[in-house]
Amino acid sequence: LLLQSEQTDQWLQQAVDDGILGGWQSVTLLLPSQQLQKNRQDAIPAKAQLQHRVANALQNSAFKADAFAPFEQNAARIKAGELLLPEDFQDSQLRSWLDSHLIKMTDQWVALITVSDVNPAALSERIKSWPSNNVSMVDLQESANTLVRDYRYGALKTISVASVIILALLFFGHRSVRQIAWIAATVAAALATTVVVVALAHSGLTIIHLVALLLVMGLGLDYALFLSRQESRAEQSATRHAVVACALTTTLTFGILAASSIPVLKFMGLTVAVGSAVSFLLAYAGSSLRRRT
Repeated sequence: LLLQSEQTDQWLQQAVDDGILGGWQSVTLLLPSQQLQKNRQDAIPAKAQLQHRVANALQNSAFKADAFAPFEQNAARIKAGELLLPEDFQDSQLRSWLDSHLIKMTDQWVALITVSDVNPAALSERIKSWPSNNVSMVDLQESANTLVRDYRYGALKTISVASVIILALLFFGHRSVRQIAWIAATVAAALATTVVVVALAHSGLTIIHLVALLLVMGLGLDYALFLSRQESRAEQSATRHAVVACALTTTLTFGILAASSIPVLKFMGLTVAVGSAVSFLLAYAGSSLRRRT
């Protein structure tokens, strides 16, 4: 695989020379093949020959005779040293980079090469002309968009199935179509309002937003369920105080996350904070209106 990657490096350099891409990073920049490492070791002069060359270079110079002794020692050490292997990077800071570019997939290894300032159409045509058929181009943006679409479809499907089950359980427990319809309408209105607010604030929805909306759905359901219970005045007062406390702490906690500079925390924080506040306000206002009617 490393030998094939080095061959690909040569083809990519030709593509750079032709203006098809600006540059690339491959795993062989960090971990060359065993053959290339051996060739580089063999290219290092023997100790005596290197000392002779250094001595000739130092003649009539301002350097002391032993100025390059550490260089000579290091060259000798590298020439006689062991070849680099992937496991040699396990305890280094480069391990994560290597692991993300050299991947074991079932029964084969795959090397990832990242390119920059690329002309996708031209590079795709160039790859087809290469002798090797083991090189393929992956559009990460399109792959990410596909991932989001698939997750969105799966999330909507899960929410739909969960909603039907929840409504069935509510009907089994309460036997009140009017109450169930009010709960469902409250949760749906809270989700819709949250989606609009977050989409405007963050210029669209990401996977993080979708995950947070599942939590908003649960919060809205809890608020609506507790505030729609048929209780005595004392119990209603205690319930309202408990729900207010939960809504305030949830909204404030996730509101703090919404102020974060980390995108994941910011997206989830704003979504849940807005969803918690909207769910509570709609549930509280709706329950007060239902009691008066």
